[in-house]
Amino acid sequence: MSTEVSTMSIEPNPAWRGDPLFLPEVFEAFGVPFREYPGWQDWGMGDFDVIQGVVWHHTGAANTTPEFIRTNPMLNNALSSQLHTAPDGLQTILGAGIAWHAGQGWLEGWPTNNANAVSVGFEMQHNGTDPWPEAQLDSTRRATAAILWFLGKRASTQTMIAHWEYSMQAQGKWDPGAGTGRQGEVMDMVPQRAMVNQYIDNFTATGNPQGQAPVAEVAQPPRPEPSSHLSAELNQQFFTDYVKGFVGPGLSDIKDIREQLTGGRDAGEYPGWSVNQLVESFYSRGAGVGTLPEIAAVNLRETKRLREEITRLSSLIRREGE
Repeated sequence: MSTEVSTMSIEPNPAWRGDPLFLPEVFEAFGVPFREYPGWQDWGMGDFDVIQGVVWHHTGAANTTPEFIRTNPMLNNALSSQLHTAPDGLQTILGAGIAWHAGQGWLEGWPTNNANAVSVGFEMQHNGTDPWPEAQLDSTRRATAAILWFLGKRASTQTMIAHWEYSMQAQGKWDPGAGTGRQGEVMDMVPQRAMVNQYIDNFTATGNPQGQAPVAEVAQPPRPEPSSHLSAELNQQFFTDYVKGFVGPGLSDIKDIREQLTGGRDAGEYPGWSVNQLVESFYSRGAGVGTLPEIAAVNLRETKRLREEITRLSSLIRREGE
């Protein structure tokens, strides 16, 4: 394995050839939680040339350790995946070279029985049947997006696949599982690829996989200097004219209403009205038009007259009946 650590800037490099020594830099850029296993740069089962994409797996057990994946005793202590993903989302970088994770299989666009030579493997610590921790899935999406972005790729069936998509027919593999409680039910990779592409697009556009672009400070226009011309106009005469022209008529109307209701025009003047005077004023106008006090006085006078007439008629009826 090469031990030369890349000194590249974080820019896509579609021409990259060799082991993925760029993993720490791109993981940090994409906000992926990770740790580097000691000696990872020198560990693997051969050297990469072109990296086509990534393959997702589950480990098959809820307690699989990074050490087991790094030196898998079931594979003669070989590296069985470059990355181990813990339930809390921590990615452990285990090796830089080729790992024995895909095995036999085929899928359009991928080398038959040789996906190991062109892919980075994710072993997610999970049994495939329990509900998936979102932190674990999101970390794997981010890490996948970081790798593909650096390689100048997008998530598709040519660059990001599940182990079951490659090896179900050849080996009966069903990982990663759907996490629905049913063994053998596989994870739908279509929405996973869509979310990875969203991270890639966000990072390309804003430099942040979440898509939160830096907020540019908006320059405020200079505040205008006070106008001496305006100050000259806002003098005592201006306010005097304003009160007379706009406030005055309103006050006059209020005084008119007060006078009609109370008989007094100014505050504190409530002399009241003479009923006789109001009735005379009403009839003097003609056409049945009057103020509210005049109409009320006429109603009062007419009500009194009707009451007296009813009393008179009642007395007359009683006398005729005796």
